[in-house]
Amino acid sequence: MTDPISKDELQALFCSRLKQARSNRRMTQSALAEASDLTVDMVSRIERGTSFPSFNALARLVEALEIDPAFLFGGPAHSSSVEINPKLRALHLRLEELEDDDLDRVTAAIDLIVR
Repeated sequence: MTDPISKDELQALFCSRLKQARSNRRMTQSALAEASDLTVDMVSRIERGTSFPSFNALARLVEALEIDPAFLFGGPAHSSSVEINPKLRALHLRLEELEDDDLDRVTAAIDLIVR
């Protein structure tokens, strides 16, 4: 069994994962604040670890970011109860390695195919 995570470590993980989720969605703090009905200052304080969201605010952040809440506390990005096509999983892993310019080109190519 692993050692339990400290409160400070958990908060640091939460802050890091929240910022990562926002960045992955290419959202600014302002866009996340608007989508979750929070102030930009509150989103900034949550990401810096100087404030922690209420349960309702946490639920709104998770909904705005379209993530599994467990991700914010160290869980996988997607719920394990959701079956993901193995080809899509492999593609996702490869796409994560791309630089932004290359990812933009891949996205443009997909947009041409999927209409």
